[in-house]
Amino acid sequence: MGDSEQKCLKCGDCCKVGRYPKDFGINFNAWLPLTDEDCKRISHYLGISVSDFRKEYRVKGNGSMDQVGGCPFLDDDNSCKIHEVKPVYCSMAKCYYGKWK
Repeated sequence: MGDSEQKCLKCGDCCKVGRYPKDFGINFNAWLPLTDEDCKRISHYLGISVSDFRKEYRVKGNGSMDQVGGCPFLDDDNSCKIHEVKPVYCSMAKCYYGKWK
């Protein structure tokens, strides 16, 4: 199975701070890039205003969401609480589990 076919193994590594492999060119340390559409879609899903979403989830003016301690939408079982409306950046992610361990 190729990288593009790799299914999510629900290890949670891709959603936890500092777990991205530097050799894949990803520098994710403590922020997640969000588009304006991401903010609108997620805030609507959560039932809060966009401004409340930006404040509560520490979204900066440039669209980056503070993720110190890991993604706030990662559930205890390593599933995404907002999977149906997850950010574009997350939708493009591939599972690289085991490639840097």
